Amino acid sequence: MNNALIDGIRIKIGAMGSDEFERFMSSLLPSIYPGFDRLEPSFNFIGKTTTGKCDAHVYHASDDTYTAIICTTQQTDIPKKIIEDIGKLPSTKFASKIRRVLICVNTPLKDEVEDYRSACAALGWELDPLSLERITKHTAGNSSLLLNYFGESTSSDSPASRSVRYFDCGHRIKEAREDASIPASRIIEHLHFPSERAWKAIESGEVEIAEHDIDSLSALTGISTAWLRHGAGKKYPTESIYDYQVEKIKAIAAESPLASYMAIEPDSMDLVLISQFSEFRWKVYPFGFNMDFWNWHGDHHHIPLIYDLLETANDRLGHPYGRIIKPALMNELRSGDIHPFILFQKTGSNNYWFEDLFDLNHNYPVAKDKYRHYGEWFVKLQDEFRNNTGTAD
Repeated sequence: MNNALIDGIRIKIGAMGSDEFERFMSSLLPSIYPGFDRLEPSFNFIGKTTTGKCDAHVYHASDDTYTAIICTTQQTDIPKKIIEDIGKLPSTKFASKIRRVLICVNTPLKDEVEDYRSACAALGWELDPLSLERITKHTAGNSSLLLNYFGESTSSDSPASRSVRYFDCGHRIKEAREDASIPASRIIEHLHFPSERAWKAIESGEVEIAEHDIDSLSALTGISTAWLRHGAGKKYPTESIYDYQVEKIKAIAAESPLASYMAIEPDSMDLVLISQFSEFRWKVYPFGFNMDFWNWHGDHHHIPLIYDLLETANDRLGHPYGRIIKPALMNELRSGDIHPFILFQKTGSNNYWFEDLFDLNHNYPVAKDKYRHYGEWFVKLQDEFRNNTGTAD
């Protein structure tokens, strides 16, 4: 690769703002470090960074440790900012399991790196600094990033060019597009794909699809990249929420969903949250508990936690509409095999059972009369919350 291209890459990375640099590093790091395909960034689905103690993290299941990632861009007094960011890491919930801190900066690293190393060592952590120069070298060897971020490509006989992966999965690509009801003419606009005919050739199996286009389709519709590439796992992964995970509710709210719905199945008292994040991207969050408290034998100390969790969802998600659904539909929602919007259309009309659930300041006969249209399960659920949370007057 010629020096002019290397210099151009260096200049463009150095000019990146914080949001763009974080997105860029989240794409680059998995190609540098084994196991970083599980990297969890702090930016949301529209690419905006969200508040957190670190910019990204990776969990290493093999030894139950974490790598905390700090990304810092060109600004006044970078050394002070990085030391402050390191100082925030002990307040993370996984602080005791941090093994390594990875610092990524789009500037040169000078002798101040020793200060960063000392700050990490004082907390028992290793430091791995990635400077502008190292990032540039790794980028120069990644043809997919060169094309996506810089509009550059390597020569056809270079090792980087040969490293671009293509997959023969056109029939699944077509299925994903049709699941989301997106015409081919619109998909190429959303993915910035160059040709409708070329896209149709992919869907027909005439040509393979590049890995970065698979990733783009996944980001647009929420479909699993593993399913697109290999036909493995759930098409539309679900993410369970447990009684102690109030922070997960807050994280969902931080992505600013366009709408959210709480769907309950009264026979089992199973509950799922359905959130819409964009025109085509929906996600299902099953709750990891049943709310048939009257059938519980012990474990009633979890009920106040569940109430707090649901109250947080009601507040942070803008009073989600309620839906009351049948067992078969609940099973489909939890399966992850069908696009959530297709299933959402089967859930019936909006009602207010979820918002009304928190109206506990009345006695049982009033509740039975006022809310009898929801069913006996609703009155019993309110009664259980009233008896176990001390929330009624």
